Amino acid sequence: MKTKFILAALAFVVSASFAMAQGEPAIKVLPTNQKGILKVLFASETGSEVIVKFYEDGQLVGTDKIKGKSFQKGFVKRYDVDHISGTNFKVEVEAENMTVVYQILESRGTLSYDPQLLQTTYNYPLTASNRVD
Repeated sequence: MKTKFILAALAFVVSASFAMAQGEPAIKVLPTNQKGILKVLFASETGSEVIVKFYEDGQLVGTDKIKGKSFQKGFVKRYDVDHISGTNFKVEVEAENMTVVYQILESRGTLSYDPQLLQTTYNYPLTASNRVD
């Protein structure tokens, strides 16, 4: 059991480092081998809350608000989405500086899902300048 935890933690750190080094979003929706289960990987530290929203055919069907102080270097969280059966199924993850939207497709020949990144939006704060020309 302890070995599985260490391997999972190591995989999380490697995934987070790789995502940041490649310039890819530090937020990912990942498939699992279990029917109806998705994982959300948040590979960054944040002080504000992270909101995970689930949409079916454009309608909001679920929301999860995760407090920012509940994790220091990110998190991986599993979600049971077996009850969502629409063909237009999306997951949106909102963080302080970034929002990602994934289209979730059913994998052919398996019971799992195939998440595909649709959109990444970086939310940088506005700054003002007292520059006079």
